[in-house]
Amino acid sequence: MDVPFEIKRVFYMHHIITDRGGHAHADTDQVVIAAAGHFKMDLSDGTNTQTYVLDDPTRGVYTPRMVFIRLYDFSPGAVCLVLASTHYDISKSIRSWEDYLKAIRA
Repeated sequence: MDVPFEIKRVFYMHHIITDRGGHAHADTDQVVIAAAGHFKMDLSDGTNTQTYVLDDPTRGVYTPRMVFIRLYDFSPGAVCLVLASTHYDISKSIRSWEDYLKAIRA
């Protein structure tokens, strides 16, 4: 798999019992991979939303900065692996849909 940026952070989520995401990153690009199991991912630019089913650990979905992401419908035992272009900085995350819409329309 080709990753279109230098990887600065790798993290994973496991034992997931609720939806994840619900935010956008102002300056971080990511690749999201289902390392085990499967789940769905919605990506939105504020107008259009695309849904992906992630179920193949050899493939990932590139998520550019300023795209709103939501992860859901995790199978039991699912593991979500994320490759990120920046180190984590919560101050550069937009944590609600309403704030995201304001930011992209500003």
